[in-house]
Amino acid sequence: MVFEQKLPQGAGYGMVIGIGFVFAAGIVITMKIAKRYLNEHSQTSEMFMVANRSVGVGLTASAVFSSWMWATETLWGSVVGYNFGVSGPFWFSVGLAFHISLMCVVGIQVKLKAPNGHTMLEIVKFRYGVAGHIVFMALCLINNIMSCSWMILSAAAGIASITGMHIVASCMLIPFGVILYTVAGGLRATFLTDYVHTVIALVLLIYFSLAILLHHEIGGIHQLYDMVIEYGTTTKVLGNYEGSLMTFKSEEAIYFAIVHTIGNLGLVIMDTAFWQKSLAANLEATVPGYMIGSICIFCVSWALGTICGLSARVIEHMPIFPNYPNGFSAADIGNGLVLPYTAAALLGKGASAGIVIMLFMTVTSTTSAEMIAVSSIISFDLYRTYINPNASDRAIITVSHAGVIFFGLFAAGFAVMLHYVGTDLNWLGYFLGIVITPGVFPAILTLLWKRQSRAAATIAPILGLGTGMGLWLGTAKYYSGHISVETLGGSLPNVWGNVGSMFGSLFYSVVITLLRPEDFDWAKFQQIKLVNEDKPEDSESQTEAELVHTEKGEEDSGAHTPIEDAGAHTPLDKHESSPETSVHEHTITVVTDERFFQPRLVIPPEIRGFKRFLWYVGWETEPTDYSNHPLGQEALPVIFKWYKVAVIFSTTIFLLTWVVWPFPMYRNWVWGKSFFTGWVVMAIFWNFLAFVCVCIYPLYSGRQSLFKVFNGLYQDIFHRRHKE
Repeated sequence: MVFEQKLPQGAGYGMVIGIGFVFAAGIVITMKIAKRYLNEHSQTSEMFMVANRSVGVGLTASAVFSSWMWATETLWGSVVGYNFGVSGPFWFSVGLAFHISLMCVVGIQVKLKAPNGHTMLEIVKFRYGVAGHIVFMALCLINNIMSCSWMILSAAAGIASITGMHIVASCMLIPFGVILYTVAGGLRATFLTDYVHTVIALVLLIYFSLAILLHHEIGGIHQLYDMVIEYGTTTKVLGNYEGSLMTFKSEEAIYFAIVHTIGNLGLVIMDTAFWQKSLAANLEATVPGYMIGSICIFCVSWALGTICGLSARVIEHMPIFPNYPNGFSAADIGNGLVLPYTAAALLGKGASAGIVIMLFMTVTSTTSAEMIAVSSIISFDLYRTYINPNASDRAIITVSHAGVIFFGLFAAGFAVMLHYVGTDLNWLGYFLGIVITPGVFPAILTLLWKRQSRAAATIAPILGLGTGMGLWLGTAKYYSGHISVETLGGSLPNVWGNVGSMFGSLFYSVVITLLRPEDFDWAKFQQIKLVNEDKPEDSESQTEAELVHTEKGEEDSGAHTPIEDAGAHTPLDKHESSPETSVHEHTITVVTDERFFQPRLVIPPEIRGFKRFLWYVGWETEPTDYSNHPLGQEALPVIFKWYKVAVIFSTTIFLLTWVVWPFPMYRNWVWGKSFFTGWVVMAIFWNFLAFVCVCIYPLYSGRQSLFKVFNGLYQDIFHRRHKE
């Protein structure tokens, strides 16, 4: 059947191209204002890659939230609500929250051990050498390519279904505007556009949640409950208790939760964009910014997925449904069209335009960060490491710009390929974790376990990937009798494949390490230096060292304090660097010992008994000497404080979302109307909580910078008029 509520194709092209141009123009103007009034220069590698490590709490929280508010989530959340009932959107949200809380721990460890790093791969190479660097670079690129293409394809399918655009045109045009403003502003631009995208997308998300729920065909929470219960008398959901949509006990939902949680761990830990955001945040902003993002991200799928998914079930056979008398086809569900069709049926063409805008906002905000992440891999981890080790800052920026353009076009083309081989949102969502999670535990242990060996970090991800792929293919054959695209998309094969990939690599890493552990000194990471900046000719900008850290959020007036140079052990000059300083002296110190097997661990003879074992596994060792820490001695108590907070917070989030909250509900129980009412009200409240935290709070935390900008504009405009 024809989708009667389609917008004209011109509207689709106009929004996809026009909004991209508007954002590109807006970010160019914004960066010029920031350069003039806040002394920020996007044409230096430190600003382009890590935003001079000076982003505060509010903007960090907004950027983290935006980076995790994917187009796939706004679409897929409604799909799992349709498929599994009330449990689906909850498990979807659980699969988002813990991962960001885990990045609190990883992020503050980066601040402690490698504060001058630019990418996760730079840190990996410093510890594991060329072999480990190449393996992790391949894993990160696979992650970035697969995830970005998945997002583009999902958004393109939704936009194409609403506007009638060809899906290939939609895939190719979505990255266009993102390339423009990302090249113009770098990571700082993605932080700023992330904020604008988040505001627009979150407002639309709240609107659709309330508008669908309060539409006269739905009639509010109580009537929706009654309609779903009546629907359940004739239609049963396989795997749910009593076949009801109003039960939390759902076998397929648990399978989805496992796959989704494991896959998202890969999407976060192996996505260098998340590492760069933690590197870009100032010291006091890293943990609280990620904590706010972790709490708020729960809103993305919870309310809208519950309301839209259940509403779709009860209206799909009503005359208002776009495909009436047919309901949703398997292809519609696989492509994530539950939300677009439901919104169009209940709210009309205006809502369809809103869906297009929301999808465009969510996909562009995340692809921009992916472009910066991949461009940093190309410029730092390929170009500067293997092609031109003495590259100037200007050369790195040029390569970074080329990397943004290349990856944007490549990801769009890869999304087109995925479309033509017959995959969709649902299939890719289940499969993704198999290929992106083998490096998760080795990457985390790079910062948390000093005994992990080069051999373990290099070999374990490869063995884990092989284990996951073998289990995926083998169980698909076992459960279905044959292997095809359809059988490989089944729940159980993907559960086994995801578990095998991620936990297999952990097992292999531990075993290989214990056979021949190494004794890595965390202080060696401090040898990673900042890149020497080519000062803009028209700038009175400060030196690199001066531009790192110490804003306590954007609350401060923009002042910066110097840090210590890890090589010289003396404070860098506050106003100018030595004229004898060369670029070579400021590039990272490359690992000189490239032996794959490092010298065997030597246990001091005075250590006896069980303590020998603890020393062997790295539990009890001599404390690391941070006396020459690049951030200075005064930063260490702050780092240790936030590390404790991060560990407690991450553990609490995991226990709450995976044990304390869901398991009491996983029983033979069909929800009553009062419980469902409280559930939906709480989900809607979470939407507004997120709006306050990631839309309003950044304005408050950045009030000093905003005041400086507005005051500067006022002085320039009115002073100039007065002189005229």
